[in-house]
Amino acid sequence: MQLEKTENIIEKLENGKTLTEICKDKNYPSLSVVYRKMRDDDKFHKMIMKAREVGTFTILDQIHEMLTKPQDPKYFQQTRELAHHARWLASKLASGIFGDKIKQEVKSDNTLTISWGKPQEPKKAPEVIEG
Repeated sequence: MQLEKTENIIEKLENGKTLTEICKDKNYPSLSVVYRKMRDDDKFHKMIMKAREVGTFTILDQIHEMLTKPQDPKYFQQTRELAHHARWLASKLASGIFGDKIKQEVKSDNTLTISWGKPQEPKKAPEVIEG
C-alpha cells in the first residue's frame, strides 16, 4: 500500500470516518486488503488502531455538538442512540481513558484441611528442662 494512501486513511480515521466508509471509495484499497495488511504488518496495525482511538474523540466532539444544539423533537431518539453508541465506542476503542474502571481486591485464606477421624491437637514443641 502506498505511503500516501496510508496517510490519507489514517487522517480520515482520525477525523471520525469508519474504515468501511473509507474503503468504499474507489481511490482506496478494499477493506479486505487493509485487513490483510493489518494482519501482516504490526506497525500498520498499530497505526490504524491508534487512528481509530483518536477518531473516537472526533466522534465524541461531533455528538457533543449535536446534543448542545436545539433539535427537532422527532430526531431526539436518534440523537440519543448516537450518543449511546459514541459512549460505547469510546469505552472500547479508547478504553484506557473512557473504559469502566473495575478494581477488585480479594483477600482470603484458601487453606483447606481434609481429615478422617478425630482432629489432632497441634504438636507442641518439647519442653526444655534445666537441671
